[in-house]
Amino acid sequence: MSLDIKTIAVFLPFLAGALYGLTYAVNGKILGPINAPTYLLVYCGIGILTALALHMVSPLKIDFSFVQQEHMSKWLLVSIVASLLAFMAMLLSIPLTSAVYTAAGEISYPLFTALFTYFIFQSREWSWSTVVGGLLIMTGSFIVVTGKLKVGG
Repeated sequence: MSLDIKTIAVFLPFLAGALYGLTYAVNGKILGPINAPTYLLVYCGIGILTALALHMVSPLKIDFSFVQQEHMSKWLLVSIVASLLAFMAMLLSIPLTSAVYTAAGEISYPLFTALFTYFIFQSREWSWSTVVGGLLIMTGSFIVVTGKLKVGG
């Protein structure tokens, strides 16, 4: 197996998953003393600095030419608002439940990704492995959620 960019790209979602796992674990310890608005402000500030650094030291440049494409600004706004609402739901959920519970519920997003992709863009990116894997993930999430409800939320 050669290590070309496409081979590496296949493993990037697992790196993202591991880093999100670290994020949830740390957030389980820091959210409370640090409230959601403060966390979000620091997060966004570091995001701005990261974007500027990428712009200055990499071939990836800040580029607003996408606004000339039909509906692209609308989809960018939908993406950002949905992402911020999801992020806020996570930040608010962790101190009230737990990092593990929040991550287990949040892992249901592959099902919603497939549904939104189909209903909004009429794209079916499903295969048997996708459907079976998604059902197993949803089953696991359901077990975690119902178990949490049985012990008092």
